Amino acid sequence: MRITGGTHRSRTLPARVSPGVRPTGSRVREALFNIVGNELDGTSVLDATGGSGILALEAASRGAGPVLVNDKERKVVAILKATIRSMGLEDHVRARYGNSLQPGKDAQTFDLVLADPPYTHELEPWVDALLPRTSWLLVLEHDAKKDPPEPPADVELNTRRYGGTALSFYRRR
Repeated sequence: MRITGGTHRSRTLPARVSPGVRPTGSRVREALFNIVGNELDGTSVLDATGGSGILALEAASRGAGPVLVNDKERKVVAILKATIRSMGLEDHVRARYGNSLQPGKDAQTFDLVLADPPYTHELEPWVDALLPRTSWLLVLEHDAKKDPPEPPADVELNTRRYGGTALSFYRRR
């Protein structure tokens, strides 16, 4: 896996990825960040599903910060922390153990929330849990065969498909 843009462009991530993790492909990542914008300076970001951490690291490479990567597997978080250290991004990116579907009462709000849950999961619980945590944009990656849940009236939904993958953009008006 390589970072596709920003200050760490072309940098290869360590091959350590936990079994069962499906990283977002480079074509989809490039499309996502072309839509979101390459200049994310000062944009706070939550990568709600961690995994390989590629979405968070891509955002940080493009100027976002602070960036928080959340994952519900302790082993994945340990790998993420090592990857963040190896890239020298400890000042911009943090990895934390937790379940994004149950954020708790002290849940922080972010400008941009990125989520790539397992394709077998229902999408509605993800949108319900994460939309309140964004002040600008929620990007949900999912199986292109699934239709994303309808948003509330104050949110605009736009979905783009890339082969078997879809990106649904929930943008606050």
